[in-house]
Amino acid sequence: MLVTIAARHGSIAAENALIGSHKKIDYSSIPYAVFTTPEVAGVGLGEKEARDKGHRVKAGYLDFKHVPKAAIIRDTRGLMKMIVEEETNRILGVHMVSPQAADIIQKVALFVKYRMTTQDVLDTIDVYPTLSESIKLCAQSFEKDVTRLSCCAD
Repeated sequence: MLVTIAARHGSIAAENALIGSHKKIDYSSIPYAVFTTPEVAGVGLGEKEARDKGHRVKAGYLDFKHVPKAAIIRDTRGLMKMIVEEETNRILGVHMVSPQAADIIQKVALFVKYRMTTQDVLDTIDVYPTLSESIKLCAQSFEKDVTRLSCCAD
């Protein structure tokens, strides 16, 4: 899927062969992107896939018309969907269509890889205004109406 995965396969194969380690790639947190306009990107499980794996999930949504930076750059085309585990609020996946989605998804990949929760996201402080603060806004959508927030309010 990505040249970066191929490179990682090579380094793991070399390490396993030369020093006898038994490393494997964790595919669950590898992001993808499609370079259209706007871009498409995602990481982790989708809602159906998460349910099929036995997770009880809920989904949060964010329309990019509620992202201040999207309004500033006059490109509010976009939607983000965040899938979280009901019991723990652990982020299982995020999928999106938006300007610069390929750049934004990098941050989410860390949340998925390290099994972080929506509260972990809410505890972060973002640069304002940026498109990547959309992740925090989407996490906030589980607790409050983000359409009524002003600026960078918590």
